[in-house]
Amino acid sequence: MEFGGDCWWKMTELRHLLRGFGCSVVQNQKRHPEQNAHLERSHRTDDEEFYIPRIMSINNTQQFYREAMNYLYYYNNVRKHSSLQGKTPFQIVQDKCRNIDVRMRIVPPIILDRISVDLGPWSGYHVLAQYLILIHKLTILITTRNLINSLIC
Repeated sequence: MEFGGDCWWKMTELRHLLRGFGCSVVQNQKRHPEQNAHLERSHRTDDEEFYIPRIMSINNTQQFYREAMNYLYYYNNVRKHSSLQGKTPFQIVQDKCRNIDVRMRIVPPIILDRISVDLGPWSGYHVLAQYLILIHKLTILITTRNLINSLIC
C-alpha cells in the first residue's frame, strides 16, 4: 500500500474523499509490483521523455503547465505505443468506450502537491514531503542558474 502505508485511517480518509468524486481506490497487494507494472512503466516513460530532458529549462509554473499539456497530448493522442499494438492510449480508450467524449483527449496536468497536502489528515504522506523538498531544491537551482545567466549576459 503505497498510499497510507500501514495506517488504515489514512486509507479510510482517502476512500471517503474520493467517494465524493465518484471514484474508488484500487490497491495492489503488498510485494506484488507486477500488479502495478503499467503505471510504473508510464512513470518511467514520463521521466525519460518529459521530466529529465526538460526540467532544468522550465523557468516557471506557467511554462511547466504549457509544456506538460503539450507532452500529455502528444503521449496520449499522437505517439503510437508498441505495447498497445501501434495504437495511442486514446485509441485504446475509444475501442473500449465507444461513446467517450473526444474532449477527454485534452486532460490538463494537475499539480497534486498542494492539493493533497491541504485536503485532509491522510496527506502527511512522507514521499510527498520528500518531493516538496526536491522541488524546493530545484527551484533554488533554477533561480541560481537564471541569476548566473543574467550576470554573464
